Parts: sequence; C-alpha cells; structure tokens
Amino acid sequence: MRGVAGAPAPPGSAGRGGRSGPGSHQTLHDRLLRVQPVLGLVEHQAAGRLEDLLGDLGQKLQPDYVAPLVTFLAHESCDATGRVFSVGGGRVAEVFIGECQGFTDANLSPESVRDNWSTICDRDGYAVPAQIAEETKMFVDALR
Repeated sequence: MRGVAGAPAPPGSAGRGGRSGPGSHQTLHDRLLRVQPVLGLVEHQAAGRLEDLLGDLGQKLQPDYVAPLVTFLAHESCDATGRVFSVGGGRVAEVFIGECQGFTDANLSPESVRDNWSTICDRDGYAVPAQIAEETKMFVDALR
C-alpha cells in the first residue's frame, strides 16, 4: 500500500483515519513533515475530457494556471503545509474537511442515525480541526 506522494503508508494506517498505529495520535502528515518540511496537495482541475465539455473555457485548465500556486507553495515565505488546494483557470481555493457538531446517543442504532440524519449533517457551527488532537478533543467533549 502506498501513502501520500507515493511514500510507503505507515503500518496500521489503513482504516484508522491515517493514525500510525494502535492508540497513536500521530498522523501520516506528522510523520511526513519530519522528512519533507513542506507537504501539500494541489488538486488540479485537469484538462482533457473537461476541455471537450467546456470548449474554449477548457484551455484555462492548462498547467500554466497551476504553476503559480505551486511556485508560491514552494517559496520560503509560504507557511502552508499539509493543506489541499484546488486550482485551475486562474482560480485558487483551499479545500478543507470540517466536522459538524453531530449527534450522540449511547444506544446508537441504525434507526437513531436515520432519525437524526439532519442533525448529523448540520453544518451550522462546524469546526475545522487542524490536528488529530483537536478532532479527538471534539469527540471526547461530545461524549461527556
């Protein structure tokens, strides 16, 4: 199994949200930062089939529109690491994962998930945990 940028995936990372081993709070991102100080993911809105669908607008999906972001990310003045960006056609946007407040039920069942689906997916008051420790705190606080 391969991880980010083709690096070998750490043992035990599959199926546990990138945690590096049982009970560990270290993420793959944390491990890779020791080896590669600047790690990011650029989601290029690729040309090809989209050019066919978009006509002339598809020409804006060429690598020339991606290079400025990649250059900035590699510059010493940029402190963005471990983040994801969507880029194409002159548009750049950060892509992030947020966590909703969710729903807690000590007797969780498929029916309670179904009945509370709108609460589970309610994005009002969502948080964007930057580290697994922040997400873990949110999880533990919800269980108290």
